[in-house]
Amino acid sequence: CIRDMNGLSLLFLSLFLAKVCAESALGESGPAAIGDRDFPSDLKFEDWTLSNDRVNQYVNDVITQSGGAGAGLGIIFSIAMTFHLFIWGFCCCRRTPGNYPCGQTNCAKLEYKNYWRVLAVVTILTAIGGTISIFINSSTVFESVIDVHQKAVNTLQDGEDFLCSGTLPGLVRGGSSINELRVQLGGNRALIALCTNNSVGNFLKQVDERVNNTVNSGLETIDSAQDILAALNSTRDSIQNVSDAIIDITTDVSTLFNETIDVNEKFAEIRGFGKYSNEVPSDIDEVEQSTVDENDQAAQDSRDAVQDYENTYQDSFTTIRDQLGEEVRADLIDDRETILSDIAEVEEQVTGSVGDLVSYENDVNESEQNVSDNEEYGEPVLAAIYSLSVIFLILMFVGYMLKSRLIICIGAYAIYIFFFWLCLGFGLILVISMVTYDVCGCENTFTTGSCSDMMTVFETNTAGTVSVGDTSVELQETVQPILLCPDTNSYSSDSNFIDILGVLQEFNFTSTVIKAIIDIEDAARKLNQTENLDSARANVEKAVNGSSNTNFTEIFANTDFDQTLVDLRSLNTTLAALQADTSASNTEWVNRYYIADTSEIALAEPNNTQAIANLGSIETSINTVQDILSVITNKQDALVVRADTVLDSLDDVQSTLNTTSDLVGNIGVNLRDLSGFILTINEFTPCGFVGNFYSGVVIESFCEETFTHLDSVTPGAIACLTAMLFGFFVISMMAGWHIGLDEAENPWEGDDNHDLPKDERKNLELQPTGGKIDGNVHEYASPQGNDGTVGAVAPLV
Repeated sequence: CIRDMNGLSLLFLSLFLAKVCAESALGESGPAAIGDRDFPSDLKFEDWTLSNDRVNQYVNDVITQSGGAGAGLGIIFSIAMTFHLFIWGFCCCRRTPGNYPCGQTNCAKLEYKNYWRVLAVVTILTAIGGTISIFINSSTVFESVIDVHQKAVNTLQDGEDFLCSGTLPGLVRGGSSINELRVQLGGNRALIALCTNNSVGNFLKQVDERVNNTVNSGLETIDSAQDILAALNSTRDSIQNVSDAIIDITTDVSTLFNETIDVNEKFAEIRGFGKYSNEVPSDIDEVEQSTVDENDQAAQDSRDAVQDYENTYQDSFTTIRDQLGEEVRADLIDDRETILSDIAEVEEQVTGSVGDLVSYENDVNESEQNVSDNEEYGEPVLAAIYSLSVIFLILMFVGYMLKSRLIICIGAYAIYIFFFWLCLGFGLILVISMVTYDVCGCENTFTTGSCSDMMTVFETNTAGTVSVGDTSVELQETVQPILLCPDTNSYSSDSNFIDILGVLQEFNFTSTVIKAIIDIEDAARKLNQTENLDSARANVEKAVNGSSNTNFTEIFANTDFDQTLVDLRSLNTTLAALQADTSASNTEWVNRYYIADTSEIALAEPNNTQAIANLGSIETSINTVQDILSVITNKQDALVVRADTVLDSLDDVQSTLNTTSDLVGNIGVNLRDLSGFILTINEFTPCGFVGNFYSGVVIESFCEETFTHLDSVTPGAIACLTAMLFGFFVISMMAGWHIGLDEAENPWEGDDNHDLPKDERKNLELQPTGGKIDGNVHEYASPQGNDGTVGAVAPLV
């Protein structure tokens, strides 16, 4: 019975240690909260070395409280299993059938074996429950990790939108680097032009536009040769185009006048050639001379309008050039270069940062994709590993039920081999959970205010001083306000980077533009070209009215050109047939021409030839008239549209020239407004997305969800390991008690009486073993003891 007592002792020792480990691991706040550890959150990561006393102590605490990362626990329990397997246990190599059972042990009675079987089944079910728990929680760990990735990507995209909302991040995601886009699109300014919404890039774009617009509006009056002249040139071209269109219509009218007269004259000539005047089409409508004269006057009016505007063009250019001084122009250009140079540096930083953030985003997406690709197989891996405990326990139990020493021992040795590694896996998970718990320091209250260690980590590792212009910023003092930055839809001093960093004064450009403002206010001049522009406008209106008022559809309302062409082509066919047949038998000549008989055909042939030629010429003329009529109305309509545009342009030029003097004075106002707008940069630098990242990703997803799910894996692992350990000892001892007794149940193996019925063999229970006496002491084998056990050995003197 010594072997059984040793096995039970090891079992109770193992269960006691497992109980201690479980109670420690499943402390009040979860497995990671065991023990007392001092995480050096106020020590920079770059200073973390084992030579540092605090780091060394923390590492030792983690290793100690995790059972040597699980390895220590595995070694202790493996030693216990070693004794049981190789020295005392059922599967000991010295074990032989019949020499193990200890039937005097009350708990080993066969009548209790069903209770032990139930206990073994409960142990197996515990392992199964632990495996299921591991699977559920490891699955949620994957989901949490993916969620962290997705939230990290969202934060990076929020950062990209903060810098440059619009198409730029998408172009970079498409595979183009920032440097490539700078070359393709024409520099940082072209990239910034892609920024939209309430982003820093859009603010810089607006500053850029406002600087250029303000300076350009000043230069429009100071040096309008480059700006106003473009509008003047455009209007001059438009007036010239209108004049050309009117002259073109006048030419068409003259052509109609001449062609219609020519057609009717040829019709008259044809009628005089023969007897077929009734077959000659009627005269077509003609254009009156008054219509021609009216269009000629319109052409002259358009030329006068062109000259009037040319006077305006030349006078405006000279006036602006002479009135505005070179000093104001130079001041504006210098100020623009100074401001845009500073803005360009910021633009380069913004576009470069967008590229960096997209690169980080791609890395996170790649990492997430790797996690997602492995999710299907990765989720059950940990559960599958710990399911070995279930498999091995079931193997031992099946061997027990089948009374197979081989199957039991295979399961026992498998548990012995794998137990250490499962403990090590458990320890590593516990270590990761502990470190996560310590880094966050949330004490099971997962809020930005309660996770003090995480805030300290950020503050410690971002400590230092940076310079923004002439201002030095202590980063450690700004980390907490930035990480706790509220996400609001309205401006507040605690919700933007500029105010938190205290660098608003670096964006004050008033001192840069003050000299230009003073000079501009003294340089205001006015321009007035009202007389020339009014004259040009009046001449354009007269010319357009004279050219577009004639209704050519009414003039030719009585002419059916299509029928005329049909009639003359019919006549042409008839006359051509005569021309082709001048034989004396062709009497049609007599019917159509003034000849006595067919012998005079030769006299009629010249008239017939001329008539055919006239018909061809008439058809050409009619086609020309039709072509002109088909487009002249469109030309008139287009002329009216063009004229409206020209008149609007003249009004615009008039307004522009009249307001130029006012704009000169307003340039100073605009420069002051520009300086004030730049100071609103704090409204374009909200830091709420960083606060969302800290609260949503760091605290919620990492510190709470990922940690909680990871920490929840360890109870399942403990259940598996405890069941594995308990089942190892229990089932092996059950096998020793029950299977061992079964092996000893028939001591007559090899005897001549072993085939007798059981009741007959029972009568022989007091016969000496083998029928022989050995010395003074005789051993008798009793197939059934008085206490109901089987195979008890009773000495008898």
